[in-house]
Amino acid sequence: MKDLTMYITCIFLLLGCSPASPESEPDVSGEVLEIDVEESKFLVEGHGPLVGQGEETFQVWFSVGNYSEQNPKYNLMYDEDGNEINIEKLREGYNVNVWAQNGITLDSAPPQSIVEHLRVLNKN
Repeated sequence: MKDLTMYITCIFLLLGCSPASPESEPDVSGEVLEIDVEESKFLVEGHGPLVGQGEETFQVWFSVGNYSEQNPKYNLMYDEDGNEINIEKLREGYNVNVWAQNGITLDSAPPQSIVEHLRVLNKN
């Protein structure tokens, strides 16, 4: 597991910092199914170009790290009113648009990525 974490970190460092724009199409649009506050991650089921273009839904785990301290362009999460939120304020059932850091996902089941931007569309 330690080797996987180091591998993931190296991939993100090598790919540079070309942040996605919240004005662009989100990488995933869908519903938050599960939240793990202790691990700072959440599971979204939805559609989007991050994993594929088909009509089929898919699930992606998104991690929220301390990247905002290193680069304030990352982990920008907002509620439907435009107020900044953190993972503690995110809830299961929220419909969200998510932009992944550098549009990257790890090839795992389900895929994993890091949040660059998140916008809550509505709170179901």
